Amino acid sequence: MISDHQLSNIVDNANANIVSIINHYGPELDTSSQRGTRGKALCPFHNEQTPSFHVTNAKGIYKCFGCGKGGDAVDFLMEYKGYGFIEAIRELARYLNITINETASSRSKDYKSPAEIIDGIIKVKHSIRKTGEARLCFSKKDAKQLQKKGIKNLLHIKTYRSPQVELLARYAKDAIFYPEGLNKQKFFMALRITADEDLDIKIAKQVDDQPVHWIDFVIKNFSRTKEIRHKCLRIIAGFDSDLKRAVERKYFSKKWNRNSKESLG
Repeated sequence: MISDHQLSNIVDNANANIVSIINHYGPELDTSSQRGTRGKALCPFHNEQTPSFHVTNAKGIYKCFGCGKGGDAVDFLMEYKGYGFIEAIRELARYLNITINETASSRSKDYKSPAEIIDGIIKVKHSIRKTGEARLCFSKKDAKQLQKKGIKNLLHIKTYRSPQVELLARYAKDAIFYPEGLNKQKFFMALRITADEDLDIKIAKQVDDQPVHWIDFVIKNFSRTKEIRHKCLRIIAGFDSDLKRAVERKYFSKKWNRNSKESLG
């Protein structure tokens, strides 16, 4: 386990030397006119003819004005080399000749790593953190189609229970569902346990659909019955914030009542 003090020291030193770090691990920067404190290059994240990838020690960041990607030295290693956060920290410490004194963490015998809880989470957690969204597919077919579209914050969920949602809540604020593969019971259970972790929920029926608020999706795709109403109210009750519960309940009431009038009309 790396202490917060050591983490801060490594990150601060890395960002102060981000030009030389990116020069070492990534594209060769043109620093001739900036005395090595700033540099630019063709962006390594998209194809371009004119350099729009800029790096500066003073701010400790990189930024591409073409594709918009940017961040600090840790972000660069995670994005460019595919490292996890701790892996990037250790690599930067090696480059900077900083010794890390890691302490053994006390873990219970039933401890499970993130990769054991959700398959594939290590690979995509950085993308989920950056976007704030976790896109969750429950069918292999949908997952393959979205992967072809270049979606990086995507997970194919095989088991979805409270441990999986608790893990997602570490990285995301929003959950976008592609519910193909779930029956009605599993669908509403997935919504409920997601609401229990206070994640906002949007749903897209097809991979090409624009995700909509879960209430809009339910009202459009399920019969307007007392059972469905009770399921929705139970989901809303799961949100931790009083304000959030009040907002969701008001939104649901407005949508449900409008739908009722349209149906009766």
